[in-house]
Amino acid sequence: MGKDRPQHTARARAKQEPRRLAAAVRLINTNNPLLLDLAEQVQALKLQVPGSRARVSLSGQLVMLTQRLARNANAMLGADVIDPEVAFLMGKDTTTSASCCRA
Repeated sequence: MGKDRPQHTARARAKQEPRRLAAAVRLINTNNPLLLDLAEQVQALKLQVPGSRARVSLSGQLVMLTQRLARNANAMLGADVIDPEVAFLMGKDTTTSASCCRA
């Protein structure tokens, strides 16, 4: 009987994954308009203040990343099988977004 428990636990977790993915995508979709608005405000402020072109470019990249993250999240949810490249890009975009915010 002890051998069945880990398999049962793994199956239970596997059944929860689609629900957790759907909840995460709903959260992204709910917050995406606000995130986009904030990223556009940052970009507008960067354009008003004389500064480096690199910071203006980063703010533009942040605007683009907000949209790409939402698109890829929805692609993961709508797919029968999650494309590993889409998952990789989401991780990379998340890291890049954080870097843009810190710059």
